[in-house]
Amino acid sequence: MIWLAAYGGAGPISSTGKAIATVTIGSNSFKLYKGPNGSTTVFSFVATKTITNFSADLQKFLTYLVKNQGLPSNQYLITLEAGTEPFVGTNAKMTVSSFSAAVN
Repeated sequence: MIWLAAYGGAGPISSTGKAIATVTIGSNSFKLYKGPNGSTTVFSFVATKTITNFSADLQKFLTYLVKNQGLPSNQYLITLEAGTEPFVGTNAKMTVSSFSAAVN
């Protein structure tokens, strides 16, 4: 998962509650968390400061995980989603003016 912001006390899935690394991808810094969701291991890159405009090559995130966190290199990206996860609060708003994805 790639979190561009975290509001209202929401946090990523984590075995320890603490980041396992701080990673810079492109011009953005992320704290990396790792934890189980059932039998699936979840890696969450959480931006160290709110990102309001994001454009990136997602392969760079996967390459980091393969080189540094033991993610098998034979994994495939089969789903790409974007959105929010309601946690707490009112009057939440997400505006997307443009969205595109390409698989090369």
